[in-house]
Amino acid sequence: MCSSDLRFFLDPVLLGHSPADMVEELPHIGWAALVREGDLEAISQPLDLRGVNYYRRFVARASGSAAAGPTLVDQEAPPPHEPTPHVGCEDVEFLATGRPRTQMGWEIDPEGLTDLLVRLDRDYPVPPLYLTENGMAHADEVGPDGRIHDAERIDYLATHLAACADAVERGVDLRGYFAWSLLDNFEWALGLSRRFGLVHVDYETQVRRPKDSAYWYRDLIAAESPQARGAANRMAVLGAEHIARSAGLHPLAAPLQELDRKSTRLNSSHRCISYAVFCLKKK
Repeated sequence: MCSSDLRFFLDPVLLGHSPADMVEELPHIGWAALVREGDLEAISQPLDLRGVNYYRRFVARASGSAAAGPTLVDQEAPPPHEPTPHVGCEDVEFLATGRPRTQMGWEIDPEGLTDLLVRLDRDYPVPPLYLTENGMAHADEVGPDGRIHDAERIDYLATHLAACADAVERGVDLRGYFAWSLLDNFEWALGLSRRFGLVHVDYETQVRRPKDSAYWYRDLIAAESPQARGAANRMAVLGAEHIARSAGLHPLAAPLQELDRKSTRLNSSHRCISYAVFCLKKK
C-alpha cells in the first residue's frame, strides 16, 4: 500500500481530518469539492476495530529513477503512467524483489506485515487491530494417498503468524488473526482457478478434504505447550480457547495462566476457521 493510499482514507476516518499536505500536493483530485460540510464528522465516528487484509507488499520508486536497489519491474503491478488504483501514485513504478510468489503472482513478504501493523498502531492508536484476511493461493492437488500436501501454505501461515507475534511484542494492539480461507472459494474474476482454502473442495463432487495445512493449524492451536512453539503459537492458542468456549466446545488443555501478559492481549480468532479445526480434531 502506498503511503498516500493509507493516509488518504485513514486520516479522515480515524483522525477526523484530511491530511493537509496531501490536499496541497494533489489539487488535481478535486479534494475540496468532494468533501462537504459535516462529512468528516459523519465518517469519523468511533469504531470497534480496524480490519487489515494483508497478502503482499509493493516496493516502489519514482518512474525512471536510477536509485540503488532492485531494478526488475514487477509485472503484477500497474504499469507506470497508466491508470492506477493507488491515489497520487500515477508516476510510480513497482519493483520485484526476487521473493517467492504465490499462485496469484504476489511476492511473499511477512516482514511487510509486521511493518504495516507497527505503522498503523503508531499513527492510529485506536481502535484495536484485527488481521481480517491473510492466506495464499496454491495449485493444490490431491495426491495418490488422498491427501493434499501444501507445505508452502504451512510455511506461509507460520511466517505470517510469527510476523503478527513480532508486532505484538513491539506493543501493537493486535487482537485477532483470520486465516483466509476455510474452503477453496470462487476467486472473483479468476473463478475456481485459485485455491486459498485450508480445506480442499472437489468442485465436481463437492467432496471436502482437509489439507495438510488444516491439520497443522489444528495442531498449532491445540498444542499443550504454547511456549515451545513461540509467540505465534501462543497467539493461535488464545484465539482457539476463546472460540471454543463461545461455541460450547470442550476447552483446550493449554494452561492460559502460563502465557505472558502481552500475549493475552490477543484473544480472538476466526470463528469459521477455529470451528473447523475443532471439528477435525473431534473426528
